[in-house]
Order: sequence, then C-alpha cells, then structure tokens
Amino acid sequence: MLATKFYPGAFLIVWIFSTMIWSESLKRPQNPRPPFPYLSENVEFLSQGLLLKGTVTRPKTPGLHKSIVLITGSGPQNRDEEILGHKPFLVLSDYLSRNGYVVLRYDERGVGESQGEFSQATSKDFMQDALSAWKFLRSQSYSDPKQTGLLGHSEGGMVAIMAAAIEPEIAFLVLLAASVHPLSEIMHDQRQRAYDMAGITKEHSNKLQNSHQRLVQLACHQGSDLAILKESLNLARISLPISKPLNKEERNQRKLSLRQLAKYVEATYKSPWMRFVLQYDPIHDLKKVSCPVLALNGELDTQVPAKSSLDLIQTALANAGNHQVTIHSLPNLNHLFQKAVSGEVSEYAIIEETINPSVLKIIAEWL
Repeated sequence: MLATKFYPGAFLIVWIFSTMIWSESLKRPQNPRPPFPYLSENVEFLSQGLLLKGTVTRPKTPGLHKSIVLITGSGPQNRDEEILGHKPFLVLSDYLSRNGYVVLRYDERGVGESQGEFSQATSKDFMQDALSAWKFLRSQSYSDPKQTGLLGHSEGGMVAIMAAAIEPEIAFLVLLAASVHPLSEIMHDQRQRAYDMAGITKEHSNKLQNSHQRLVQLACHQGSDLAILKESLNLARISLPISKPLNKEERNQRKLSLRQLAKYVEATYKSPWMRFVLQYDPIHDLKKVSCPVLALNGELDTQVPAKSSLDLIQTALANAGNHQVTIHSLPNLNHLFQKAVSGEVSEYAIIEETINPSVLKIIAEWL
C-alpha cells in the first residue's frame, strides 16, 4: 500500500530489496524532465513539533488555485512515493500542475529530509502530518482555502479518511487503492496469497496463519514481551522447517536464521504502528466523511481487495448520507495503477509504466 504496504509474513519485502539491485537500469519513461511549464519550490512545515519537508508544484498563472496534498502509502516513503525506480507522486504532481492544480508532496517523518523517527509513528501520527500539510497548503497565497483537499494511496487513503473524519473543511478526497478493510484481514489475505504462490501446503500454511493470529491477539491486547517473543520464535520455527538431517555448521546457521527471523517478527508486532492498525477499523471514520470523494481501484490489485473496497466505500458513505461519491473500477491495473498482466508484486519493477494515463486523466477531470 505503494507506495505500498508489504505486511509481515507475506515474504514480499525480501523480493523488493533484491529487485532494487537491478531495477534501476529499467526505463521509467513517465518520470518528468525539465523544463517545466509550472513553478516548483521546496517547502517546510511543522507537525507535532517535527519539521517536515516537501515540494510544491503550482501553475504560473496568478490567483487562487484548487490545491491537493498527496499522502504516501505505508512503509518509509519519500515525497515521490518512490519504489523500484518508479516515482508515482512525481508523475502525478507533474500531471496535475500542468493541468492547473497546486500540489504538495512531502517526505514522511523520518524519511528523506523530514525530521522524526518513522519506526515509532502510527497511522494516527501520519494523519496529523497530513493535516499539518493541508493547513500549510491552504494558507498559501496561491491556494484556494475552500478548495484544498487530500489524495491518498493505499494506507495513505486510510490516512486521508481519518483526517476528513475530524476536519470538515477538507474540500475533497481522492482515494487510490485505499485500505478500508481492517488491516488484519488484508494481512491475512496477503500472507495466504504468498503461501499459495510459494507452493506451501495447506497444512503448513494453516500453522503459519494460526501463529500470526496469536501474535495479532497479543499485539492487540498489549501482550507481554515474553509471550510475543515465544510466539515469534514459534513462527520462525514453522517458517524454517527442517527438511533433511543437518550437520553442525548447518544447525548453527539455522539457529542464527531463527533468531534473526524471530527478532524481525517480534519487532514488527511490538511496533506502535502495528499495534495501532490491528485495532483500527477505517469504516468508522469513513462514515464521518462528508466531502466529495473519488475512489479508484485497479481490478488486478493483489494487495487491496478492489471490488469489496469500492463497494464498502460507496455503501458506507451512502448510508451516512454522503452521495457525492464517484467510483471507478479499472480493468487490467494493479495496486500501483500500472497496466499489468497478473497484478502480482513481482511485475512492479519490470513494468515501465508508472501510472496508467487513464488514471491521471480521471483524477484531473474529476477535480
């Protein structure tokens, strides 16, 4: 959730880092290059005492303009929401500013040039950062304060919903593959997909899922550090089964691998972010959103359930009396809104397209 969230147990993060070694040589034809027909300036603003830095792109024409803050997906993200050589928010801000809109994109706290410690932040902290960015942008002489809204991708969509639920003056929301289901459900589905793709047997995957579920329960109820450590070790043992007799060197290596994996799992489930999202249900805040909403999902998204997410957004808002909702289910597009074949994460790097042009057009025309 892109930009993207790669949840624990899905084993996708290992692939991401290994792919980055060679993905830089691939072409990214949509990355904009100067000269630009708009103004671009680096800016900074305060959020919870932290100095966050970003970039504003805006039309050269005078007067007040409709303005939008871009909110990145989960995981440490810079202002371009950079992943595997793709820079989705750079492409998006370029397109929108060419079409007359003011756009602010910023480095998450603890990332790039922004202050803070990312590992200690929760989605609620990221919501405060998004609100601070929105307040900063609408206060500028070139922004129309009554026409300043938010765009969020993946977890960023969830953050945008959280912000709009408490700030009624947010003019609009654009939700791109927004996480609107409880993230414990999304994590379970992502893990199962990874297990199935890896050819793991149903019996073995059930053991892995059960261990993860016990960790979820411990994290949600502030379980003791010892209990979380024990379950993390249990999950590590299940994840690294012994398939043959081991010699002494192999046994020592396995012990080291078990400790490393258990340490990673323990840290993940004890993190403030994880403990927050496991107990948070976006539907409660979604029902409080009163501004116009544009929601887009790619039908090949394998990280966020596309159809049920759009159905949930439309139903929740309608039941709350908000009928200013535009929904687009986009065929052949993945979680990053690239034109894809399977939608699997393994395709992200090898696809040269960063964002399908149809998505850019839909957003600009809706605005």
